Amino acid sequence: MDLSLDESAAGSTQRVRVGDTVSIRLAETPTTGYRWSLDVDQARLRVDQDEFRAAGDARGAGGERLVVVTALAPGATTLRLAKSRSWTPGAVAEVVVELDVAEQGA
Repeated sequence: MDLSLDESAAGSTQRVRVGDTVSIRLAETPTTGYRWSLDVDQARLRVDQDEFRAAGDARGAGGERLVVVTALAPGATTLRLAKSRSWTPGAVAEVVVELDVAEQGA
């Protein structure tokens, strides 16, 4: 199963199975200095993709951050993304999604 999420999933709990992929798309404009950074438990989630996709060819154009993870092990885990500037402490936005990972076939 593939689960697709966006910012509206913040604060939710999603149920997936081992082997399922979860993708999350978040608006991003890197030229402002604000970028999404990912924090996951690597024992439970494998990061398959973490990239910026521009919406067009215009210089400085915004787009989206695409993150794709695969569930590796059963149990509760957290998918956390924080939007910040590397030179400024603290995040201006956070998207936190709890994942309840079940055994395959459960």
